[in-house]
Amino acid sequence: MRKHRIAVRLMLTVAMGVFMQAGFAQNDLQIRPIMHVNAAAPVALSSAEVTVTTAGNEAWIRYDLVFQNPNARVLEGQLDFPLADGQQVVGFALDINGEMREAVPVPKAKGRAVFESIERRNVDPALLEQTAGNHYNLRVYPIPANGTRRVRLWVAQSLKREDNRYSLPLMLDFARSVQRIPLSVEGAERAHMANVGRRMAWSAKDQRTWTVLDARDLDRSGQLRLEWQAGESPSVLVQRAPQGDFALVDLPLADATPAASRFRHLALIWDASLSGLGRDHDLELAALERLLAKAGNVRVSLQVLRNRVDAPRVFEIRDGDSAALQAAIRALPYDGATRASAIRPVVGADRYLYVGDGLFNLGVDAVPTLPARLDAWANGAADAPALRAWTARHRGQLFMLDGTASLPRVDDMFSTPAVVDRVMVPGGTDAVLESPFADADGRIRFAVQRESNDAIATVHWHDARGAFTTAVPLAGEAKEGRMAAYTWARLKMAGLEANRAMHRTELQELGKRFGIPNSESSLIVLDSVADYANFDIPPPATLLAQWTALKAEKALDARIKTKAKLDDLAERYDERGQWWAKKFPKDAPDIAPDRSVVAVDAMAPMVMSAPPSPPEPSRVAMERASEADGERAMMAQSRARPAAAAARDAAGIVASQPTATIRIQAWKSDAPEAKRLRAAPASELYATYLDARKAMRSSPAFYMDAAEVMRERGEPLLAQRVLSNLAELQIEDRHLLRLLAYRLEELGAWDEALPLLKRVLELAPDEPQSHRDLALALQATGHYQAAADAFYAVASGQWDSRFSDIDLISLVELNALINKHADKVRITDFDQRLIKHYPVGLRTVLSWDADNSDMDLWVTDPNGERVYYGHTASYQGGRISRDFTGGYGPEEFVLRVPKKGRYKIEANYFGDRHQVLAGETTLMLVFSTGYGTSAQKDQRVTLRLKDKKETIAVGEFVVE
Repeated sequence: MRKHRIAVRLMLTVAMGVFMQAGFAQNDLQIRPIMHVNAAAPVALSSAEVTVTTAGNEAWIRYDLVFQNPNARVLEGQLDFPLADGQQVVGFALDINGEMREAVPVPKAKGRAVFESIERRNVDPALLEQTAGNHYNLRVYPIPANGTRRVRLWVAQSLKREDNRYSLPLMLDFARSVQRIPLSVEGAERAHMANVGRRMAWSAKDQRTWTVLDARDLDRSGQLRLEWQAGESPSVLVQRAPQGDFALVDLPLADATPAASRFRHLALIWDASLSGLGRDHDLELAALERLLAKAGNVRVSLQVLRNRVDAPRVFEIRDGDSAALQAAIRALPYDGATRASAIRPVVGADRYLYVGDGLFNLGVDAVPTLPARLDAWANGAADAPALRAWTARHRGQLFMLDGTASLPRVDDMFSTPAVVDRVMVPGGTDAVLESPFADADGRIRFAVQRESNDAIATVHWHDARGAFTTAVPLAGEAKEGRMAAYTWARLKMAGLEANRAMHRTELQELGKRFGIPNSESSLIVLDSVADYANFDIPPPATLLAQWTALKAEKALDARIKTKAKLDDLAERYDERGQWWAKKFPKDAPDIAPDRSVVAVDAMAPMVMSAPPSPPEPSRVAMERASEADGERAMMAQSRARPAAAAARDAAGIVASQPTATIRIQAWKSDAPEAKRLRAAPASELYATYLDARKAMRSSPAFYMDAAEVMRERGEPLLAQRVLSNLAELQIEDRHLLRLLAYRLEELGAWDEALPLLKRVLELAPDEPQSHRDLALALQATGHYQAAADAFYAVASGQWDSRFSDIDLISLVELNALINKHADKVRITDFDQRLIKHYPVGLRTVLSWDADNSDMDLWVTDPNGERVYYGHTASYQGGRISRDFTGGYGPEEFVLRVPKKGRYKIEANYFGDRHQVLAGETTLMLVFSTGYGTSAQKDQRVTLRLKDKKETIAVGEFVVE
């Protein structure tokens, strides 16, 4: 068998200015723009231009950026950025052959799969995704060697009114190296640079303000703040968009009077997870000091939230003195992931306050319901829509702390502002509020889809005085544009995101209708019209005619493809049955095999095929996880014959099996940080870890090593906290979530791994490993029907050709499950040709976490004969599955009846075509004796390989 050389592609990661990543600086913990590149010289921003269009209290910002690659090698660009509260990406475009091609909407999971498939063919895709909260990720390939690439981004911004002025912050720290930055502001009011002592040019005729910026115009944080006069009368923006007519209303509630709201016992939920390092803690503590000084005498129960919540610590505040509480908070380490369900009600608390970013990333459960009013404080990158929805359900508010000037806002916690009960719009549909509460100026904002020119909105609201109604005509000729439409869509999506699991389809439809990314929809640019046709993605209007013609030519009968797939699988499974039934010799071969490491051919570039759409049974698998027991009697009749036959086969294999044991090779990381932790005194272990983390904060390997050392040294809870950091390193990174789940499975924490693997499946339904991993976790947690459905989805699905034999391996696992739990699994929907059970004496399976990489499983038997990709069957009947060269595995070795002796199991890092996480690949191996029988025993182990050609002995079977 010939292996192919896999070229390593370098990954560029950029985070900048208004797209700043919440980077964790070691000393001052400030958010900074970050640019990383694994190349000789960094990619530079050679040009930037900013155009702002205003209408009412909305702003439309366009960024035209040019990046220059000074290296003699092609790079992929990856731009990770959070947006501020009220901002929304509404489009992007990429230069294709010198012209800007606009992105089109695509379902999120499909968008990622298509991008990675086309990228493997070395052509031009670009993808923009919303990851979590208001975080976005833009991927562009390629940035040519010694060349440039142009990107255009559009961002819609809701403006905040302060002292009858609108204020718009522009973060431009990323452009300090650009000598001249043209800035243009188009709108009815003249704009001013609030933090710069010079005027901008103004044309009343064109209603345009403009200037050319340089680094001297920016403050220390790289911010430029624009301001202009806000009108006093009710603001109604009515616009006609392709999606319909929409009205955007900014309405003052006449003489709105807040009601007083005091508290005596505050339950303070302080998010101390790893992402908290990026927050401004001095600002948060200043706000807390102000709040408690005004509260006077109050009890505070402090809950520290990470992957778990600490038992509350009670502080009695007297005369507003919160020094002890602040000292306790300042001493907190920020570490671990964030689990919303860990939050608990506090007995006697009459107010709750959450301080954090709202990025709950551990588990898939919803935020809890608490028994009293809940407010939240956030600063920096936060999931503002989710926090706003959570607090609104508890009659509370979200307070964005964006500087010392925002501190007086915390005083509003001592009052309840005017509240909107409902908005009635005859002649309109689906009015959506930005918040049910009036702001500090007594104003509310809502958007509505207008169906007639004479529509009138009637707002029903109440305050401390009583109940009122205010009518707002939505009259006037509609203007062309999309500002009101996008605001309506943004507010509508924010409400749905609070319970995303219930509204996936609606979110996807909204993303498609308006062309905006959300949790279920992304934006993509492809190179050729053929790519749009192949992946069934409607292209931009300029390519639509060609696309329609190609689609007609490429129409396929899905039923024919499915039948062909099942026929092929049945034939391959019959071949396995023939192997299983054959009796192999157990003596030594006459001619000793070559025991040396077999030389392999030089690797050549790999060409991958495009993955088809994933099969529907995967969704069924997740929905059946809690299926009732009432159906089981009916199921038993449908499977009695194959189950009985399988039981007889299993009994035969058990009787013929010699005794076999599993020995795992002790593996310890030799990284300097791991050695340092092992040498640290017990009393200084955690402090040593925190110190070492300063230089290793973004390394998954570091957290895995540290967790393992803490487990070895009798600190299981700290080990779990440290390990959970893998979920915090990258938002919605399927590789890291999968890796975390694998490690939890090794520790036996299947209930912890299950929700992570459900999320991985949502992120990557095109990868069969996502379905198989979930199936194994469902089986381990007793959800047998759901597990069987997921196994069958892998076996019967149409997958990328690089995922060889995973269908056959999953079919083996499906039959082992049916054999063991025959009374709990319905098999009537499965192809009956595939229901045959083949138990074995020895089985080991290798999986790994890195896509587009090649790991190899080697098994050397007592004859000295090595089974591996180049020698797939042994003299005594051992066999190995087809070689996985494109990522993840699994690779499987099986032997029905093993002879006496030792079976050495090794893992080999052959190569990769993608920069893997932290430069290392994590492997998971499962050892089984008596597989598929009542005597089955399993052991799991995870370890890491760093270098190509590295080989490590993992363990062995010992057959007596």
